[in-house]
Amino acid sequence: MPHQPSQLKGVSLVLLAALLWSTSGLFIKVLEMHALTLSAWRAVFAALALLPLLRPSQFRFSPALLLLMLTYGGTMVGFVYATRFTTAANAIALQSTSPGWVFLFTCLVLRRVPLALLPPMGALLAGIAVMMSEGDGGAGEAAMLGNLIAVSTGLTFAMTHLAFSRIAQPPAGAIIATNLLVAAVCFLLTPEDPLAAVEGTEWAAVIYLGAAQIGLAFWCFTIAFRYIPVPQASMLTLLEPLLNPVWVWLMIAELPSIHGVLGMAFILAGLLGDTVVRVWRPDLRRFTPGAGP
Repeated sequence: MPHQPSQLKGVSLVLLAALLWSTSGLFIKVLEMHALTLSAWRAVFAALALLPLLRPSQFRFSPALLLLMLTYGGTMVGFVYATRFTTAANAIALQSTSPGWVFLFTCLVLRRVPLALLPPMGALLAGIAVMMSEGDGGAGEAAMLGNLIAVSTGLTFAMTHLAFSRIAQPPAGAIIATNLLVAAVCFLLTPEDPLAAVEGTEWAAVIYLGAAQIGLAFWCFTIAFRYIPVPQASMLTLLEPLLNPVWVWLMIAELPSIHGVLGMAFILAGLLGDTVVRVWRPDLRRFTPGAGP
């Protein structure tokens, strides 16, 4: 009984983080600026929002940090492109397959395949196969390209998890450094004037995407680990891929294809099964990551 208030606090923080994460698809869809411009400004405001968490004395550069910056940065920008080209449901579901890639990498390194994890990993693979089989009909002629980019973000997000497990410093500094790198690269590459491209109320949306959807969500998620274990937090973050396409449907009436719905069902089943296995078999947790930053 005395642990219930702190447990409730942890659950509430994770649910708030998942709710904030789930809104990315809607704003990426409705903002008309170039994907690189959006990625750049989003990264700027995310870095600014996280600055109070930075402890310079604890920041250490390492090869693992460089890998994290490159892979997490690639995930951030790739997700924006994927959401633009395919449906929000496909983009978030295919990115969420990162546990499958971590499973594959770990099996290759350890030269061992845990049978208990094969069913959920099989469900993830089935979800990817179903979504990729829809061709160009899911969200226009660019749907297949969007699906391919979304699958690649699942791979880069898996590498981000592996890099996170190898850095011996608080994660805030790594996330800030990543966002600064993303901002610099995207500002250099965007084909439009990044200041002129953002008009009026669009600034509020861009600031929200950086400061709240990334910054505040990251803070809530990391603080939640003081009160609840990682497996429980991972299960609660399944709210993100569930709600992401819902907001897009409610606001702009975008519906996933039959392939998208079926593929997401397989992927969510795989993610849920993966979390259950990690709770049931703590010795297998190395084969799959927790929820993302």
